[in-house]
Amino acid sequence: MSDIFINYASEDRERARALAQALEGHGWSVWWDREIPLGCTFDEVIEQAIAGAGCMLVLWSAASTASEWVRSEATEGKRRGILVPVFLEEVEAPQAFRLLNGTRLDDWDLASPHTELDRLIERVAEVLAQGGQPASVQPNPPRAARQAPAAHFCLVFVPCAISPEQTMRNEGIHQPGSSEHSFGRQMYWKRWDMHIDRTRAARRPGPLRRVAAP
Repeated sequence: MSDIFINYASEDRERARALAQALEGHGWSVWWDREIPLGCTFDEVIEQAIAGAGCMLVLWSAASTASEWVRSEATEGKRRGILVPVFLEEVEAPQAFRLLNGTRLDDWDLASPHTELDRLIERVAEVLAQGGQPASVQPNPPRAARQAPAAHFCLVFVPCAISPEQTMRNEGIHQPGSSEHSFGRQMYWKRWDMHIDRTRAARRPGPLRRVAAP
């Protein structure tokens, strides 16, 4: 592919030819002739030429600023960072390209040296040395690995057993101090011990089980 792609309107073809010859005199290959080979489409050829170029010159004139094709190609060159504006006439660049400083060749005599042409040659050499951004589409960065949800543990609280005295009051059993009730008290406390043993057995912790969050 060519080192330099010249983007211009068909009305400026002769100026583009002269500029291409000047650039070729410095040893660079230049794509500027838009003749489409048989069996190929215009879009296909242009896209391949732009993708293979290391520098793009856009020739701004009254005709090119009004050309949708020229602006579209210049947008791709700007995106890749390889666009160098060249003004062939006293015109203003389209809004999207006005921040780019360009060289003025509106008074350039094709057969004589020109200071602005020398500046253009220097800038082209810099762009080609920098390389610009690749034209191919970069793959999307890999998605960050999803973190596994944190496990949650459920704690089950078993209500504490009420005291024997409270139980006796709830059941209407009193604890008088006389001996006639000693047998009843002994039987009640035996039942209470059995109740405590069953409660402790039920509250004995089993193996913890991890429950994943939904």
